Amino acid sequence: MESESKATIELARLAKTLDSHKLSLNRSKTRVFSADEFITVAEKKSVSDPINSIEKRFLDIVSEHIDDPYDNLDIDELDDADREELYGLALDEVLKEYLKAKPVDYSRIGWFLRRLSQVGIPGSAKFIVQNMNALLPVISDVARYLSRIGITGYEAAELGELLAEGLENEVVAQSEYLSACILSSFANSPGLNNFNDIERLYSGSPMVKRKIVLAAEAQGKPDWIRGVKRDFSSSDIWLKRAMVYACRILPRDESRIYIKHLKKPFEKDFLFTLVANEALNFIK
Repeated sequence: MESESKATIELARLAKTLDSHKLSLNRSKTRVFSADEFITVAEKKSVSDPINSIEKRFLDIVSEHIDDPYDNLDIDELDDADREELYGLALDEVLKEYLKAKPVDYSRIGWFLRRLSQVGIPGSAKFIVQNMNALLPVISDVARYLSRIGITGYEAAELGELLAEGLENEVVAQSEYLSACILSSFANSPGLNNFNDIERLYSGSPMVKRKIVLAAEAQGKPDWIRGVKRDFSSSDIWLKRAMVYACRILPRDESRIYIKHLKKPFEKDFLFTLVANEALNFIK
């Protein structure tokens, strides 16, 4: 573009076109650059730019074992030296430095959390949960990481309690999306066995209810699931699918009969049928 004003006009046109298709630009990631600024930013983002030596060493170890940024690294397949070094890295210090920066680079924090998720080491879990308020802009990446660490016992119970407290946060309580992201950690990590702390939120939005139903299934709460079956007819289709899936942990005969009964009216709903069949296969 010849000028910033012309670029801004074209950006507005793009936003309008996307809006007509029910899409939108991410405001935090969209701005007008001069050519020189764009080249500088693009070059910086094209290379790994660790904030300190700890992050650099962490990324070096990860890159030695996986090339695809979407692959996961199986810690057990590492040799003893690499595994011990990974567990010994003070990764909290990386996050502390990112959060101290002005302004905070949330894009980079999200990227780093996704790398942590690839590895799944639990060392940063407590720090992340304790600093949930500061990490709300990347809450989906936080949830992904917590779903990968696979902790149990006292440590898991402690994290579950801190997460449940996070649901009390004023900002989180007012956001269906933020609440659902945090609740997904309970559904994806059964070790966070704090269901009694989250079931009270079942009166919330359908999305929140769905996450709680899935958490009940993951944490083995058949009596609770039996109690909410009465809500099936008044639920939206996504919550209905979650309920059918969760019913797989009911006693075998009860589960089979109930799922088959619910499945019949939804034979033309491919996704509902897929979920119901998955639940039936689980109880065979």
